[in-house]
Amino acid sequence: MLDPDYLNNPHFPKGMSKSLIHILKRSLNALGRKFSDLEPKFDKCVQQLLSIDKIDEQLNNLGCIIKTYKDKYYTLKRKDHRDAAELAMLKDLEDEITKFSIDYINIEDEKIKHDHALRHANNLKHRIQSFEYPLESLTPKMLLSIVNQLVKVDEQYYVLVINATGDIITPYKIKKAMTEKPLLEGDCKMHRSKTFNWKIYIL
Repeated sequence: MLDPDYLNNPHFPKGMSKSLIHILKRSLNALGRKFSDLEPKFDKCVQQLLSIDKIDEQLNNLGCIIKTYKDKYYTLKRKDHRDAAELAMLKDLEDEITKFSIDYINIEDEKIKHDHALRHANNLKHRIQSFEYPLESLTPKMLLSIVNQLVKVDEQYYVLVINATGDIITPYKIKKAMTEKPLLEGDCKMHRSKTFNWKIYIL
């Protein structure tokens, strides 16, 4: 695995093999040219990573539960006379409303984090679309604005990892992602050399 700090050195691209630079340019050019078609797939990957639909569903369900308890609570509260059982029920309803409201607030906080991650993903999409393709040269700033990690699986197989959510990328997450279908994959040759395979994954 190559650390991004390695790419961001004053001698870039010196120290990198010509074949590796060729692979990076070919893969990023393919990503840029095809991104309009890949964008729905990119968005779907981000939604799955963030479990957006699940969070919205949880908020909707909790909102309905809280409303039901509140309706019961205020119906009892408006009664002029309440017996012991109804007073006990009021207390139980208060406790349930408090408990589910805390759950709702916690999930709302999680959704705020997800909203930040979505903005990160949208900014990344804009960066990918902002470059003119095909890329004639490759600079550290350009590369690091899109690619978070570069993994050399073997001499002829490289993986580019794009951090779409701004979350921390770990080797475990990369290994897990590599069991899934990539955002894009391809191969390239440099003159008459062997064929290099590359894949782009979103994390």
